[in-house]
Amino acid sequence: MVTFVFGNSLSKINTLEAKVTEKTYINKNSKEKVYKFQMKYPDKVYKEMLSPKINLGETYTYNGNKKRVYYPMLKESFFETITEDENYILQAIKAIKQGNKNYTL
Repeated sequence: MVTFVFGNSLSKINTLEAKVTEKTYINKNSKEKVYKFQMKYPDKVYKEMLSPKINLGETYTYNGNKKRVYYPMLKESFFETITEDENYILQAIKAIKQGNKNYTL
């Protein structure tokens, strides 16, 4: 479940920063990821992994249809072209800003 609460109209917000805790449940087992999330409307997203420890420091940078992933354990970056569906958080925020109140993830 994703919940956003804003003091301003969403149409006036162009940047967003959050610390996200993402929990996934599979067959009674849970996994938790914590990351720093930054968005600059309309097409830039930055995500830095804070936990689990094995993923600490990984960064994901989305700029339009390009994605850069940096793995500190390997000291390497990888670049990909992505589809708009892959960047679903940004798509959800774009839909809400454009007045589509019925958008679902």
